[in-house]
Amino acid sequence: TIEKPSVSETREYETADVYSYIRHKKYFVYVSTGVGVPSALIMEEGDKFDVTPYKEITGYTFDGVYTDDTYETEWDVDNDTITESMTLYIHHIPNKYTVTFAYADGTEIDTQKVEYMSAATSPEVEEVEGYRFIGWSSDEYLCVEKDVTVTAKFVDEDEYATVSLDADNEVVYKGKTITLTATISPASQSTQELMWSSDDELVATVDTEGIVTGISAGTATITVKVVETGEVASCKVEVKVNADDTLSLVKNAGLSVDDNGYLRGITVDNNTVADVMKEFENNNLICKNADGEELSDSDVLGTGSKVCVIKNGKVVDEIIIVMTGDLSGDGVINNRDVVLLSRALIDKEVPGDAQILAADSNGDGSVNNRDAVLISRTLVGKEILK
Repeated sequence: TIEKPSVSETREYETADVYSYIRHKKYFVYVSTGVGVPSALIMEEGDKFDVTPYKEITGYTFDGVYTDDTYETEWDVDNDTITESMTLYIHHIPNKYTVTFAYADGTEIDTQKVEYMSAATSPEVEEVEGYRFIGWSSDEYLCVEKDVTVTAKFVDEDEYATVSLDADNEVVYKGKTITLTATISPASQSTQELMWSSDDELVATVDTEGIVTGISAGTATITVKVVETGEVASCKVEVKVNADDTLSLVKNAGLSVDDNGYLRGITVDNNTVADVMKEFENNNLICKNADGEELSDSDVLGTGSKVCVIKNGKVVDEIIIVMTGDLSGDGVINNRDVVLLSRALIDKEVPGDAQILAADSNGDGSVNNRDAVLISRTLVGKEILK
C-alpha cells in the first residue's frame, strides 16, 4: 500500500516533479548533442543514462557525456545515476577528412585535412602553356563529407569562353522589358551555359534569356557569367517610371518622397508651382491646393497641396506635399502655424496626417512644445526649417 505523504514531505516532492505521489521519483532529463535538436526524457531516480542512441552521428566521433555545456565535468555513464532533473551534454568531435587536389595525371597539388561539413582552401595552380585553368572537377571540397580528390580542369586557350553584352548602359521603364544579348567567344563555344543575375532585384530582374524587367525607379547592374570559365560581362540598367502615368523626380532632385509617401524638401524660398514642377520629369503636371483648386505657376504650395499627373483629362497619379512648419497649408510660416500647433497640443485642434508631419519641425518623430518653440524661433530668424 502506498501512503499519501505528509504536508512537509509533499513540499519536498513538489519541488521535484508531478510524479511525487508514486513510489519512484521521476525526473526530466534534457539531452543536448550539440549537433541537433535537444531531446527530453522522463527517467526514474537511480536510473543510469543510456548513451547508446546518441553515440552514432554521421560525421562525428563520440567524446563523452558532460553535465555542463563547456564539457568540463564528465558524467560517468557506467556508474552515475539520475537523482534530479538535469541537462546532459553529449560531446561529439567532428571527423576530419582528406581533400586532395591533383592534376589530371594524378600528380598531387595539395592535401588538406578538413573537418566534416567545412571547406578546403583552393590551392594555387601552376600555369600550363597553351591552356587556362577553369576550376576543379567537383565542388565537393567546399562542403567536405568524406575523403575526396578533385582534379584541376584546363581548357585550350583557343577554346576558352568569354562573354560580352550588346550594351554597357540601358534604360527600361517600370513594368516594361528590354532584352540584353550575350555573345560568347570564340564562336565554337556558343553553347556554353550562361548564368544571369541582377545586383538589385527590387529595381530590375533578369531571366535566363537576358530579358530585363523594370521593377522600380533606380539603377541595377545586370551580369552574365560563363559557368565553365567564370568570365563575366555587365550592363548598368536605369529603371525609369513612365512619365505619362507616374510621377518621377529628376536625377539629383532637391525634393524627396518620405517613408509615408509624402513629398518633402519644399521650403518657403522654393515653393512656387513653377519651382516644384522643375523637380519632376513629367510634362503633364498640374498642382492643386489643399482645397482642390488648380494653381498657376506663380502660386505657392504648402502642406496639403498636391502635385498631379494628368492623362486624358484625368488624374492618374498624385502626391501630397508636406512643408515643415507650415501647418495651415498656405505656403508660408507665420504665427498662424504656431497657434495651430499650440491648439493641437491642448486638443483644441485635430490635425491631419500631413499637418502632424509638418508640425514635427525638429524631426524627432513626436510633436510637442519643442516644435512650437522651433517654429517661433524661425519667425524671428533664429532657426531655419528644412
